[in-house]
Amino acid sequence: MKLLNPSIFEYIYTSGKSIRSFIIKEFHQRRLGVIDELQSARSKIHLSFDLWSSPNALSLCGVVAHYLTADLQSRAILIGLKRVKGAHTGENIAEAILQVTNEFGIADKVGYFQADNAGNNDTCVQAILDEIAPFSSAAHRRLRCYGHVINLAAKAFLFGHNPDAFELEIENLEKLKLEIRHERELLA
Repeated sequence: MKLLNPSIFEYIYTSGKSIRSFIIKEFHQRRLGVIDELQSARSKIHLSFDLWSSPNALSLCGVVAHYLTADLQSRAILIGLKRVKGAHTGENIAEAILQVTNEFGIADKVGYFQADNAGNNDTCVQAILDEIAPFSSAAHRRLRCYGHVINLAAKAFLFGHNPDAFELEIENLEKLKLEIRHERELLA
């Protein structure tokens, strides 16, 4: 094979770590490209973020940057998926987001923040601003997620004052269906 095509060995993986190494190398190259694009952004870089907890209690904070590129194209890109250690306090979330802003060198370019209506997000934005823009107020730079507001309003309209009770009832019905199906399978 080497005589027929000497360059083929560049594309053949020689160990189990080859694919991992290739992915990590590609990640770092693309990350540098994102850093360059963020540095040349024509607008402020606005951040949206949200928390997610896995079934095994691993909490992750996703951070998305929204900005205009050098050629004035609107862009939204995931720039961070950081673990939040400890309770979901605003300070702990802010720590994860500040890591991302520091890694990408955008702390001085941050504009507004968008997140859901959780109270800890107010504390989070203020903690970030205390670090990167000490004289700014979260009241002026924190936006509520419009989709989340509409979702809450629709739930209140459709399900009344306790939409969680409706969702619990649906979950309980699904569990009951599974139990009945399991019993029928045992009897068959």
